[in-house]
Amino acid sequence: MPRFSTAPVTEVAPQRTTKGPSPRSLLQQEYREVLQNALDVGHALVIEQDPADKALTIRNRVSKAAQALGHDDLTIRRKGTTILAYSRLADDSP
Repeated sequence: MPRFSTAPVTEVAPQRTTKGPSPRSLLQQEYREVLQNALDVGHALVIEQDPADKALTIRNRVSKAAQALGHDDLTIRRKGTTILAYSRLADDSP
């Protein structure tokens, strides 16, 4: 026959752990910050590709960062292992 007893809920309920941001969200935040810093001063963002990363992955991350920041006028180009991102509006100025 089973034995029954009672216990306070605080002793038996799982404790909530506070987790920090995920590595993916930290990386997305880093892309948003560096892109915003570059565009704020009217410069292009220059990214030197790491051999472990794919150019398309970096391009997609920059594109998502631009969308999150509301920069729909961003141009992204690749020159070898360098990826450039700049605002078309800055390109039109004299």
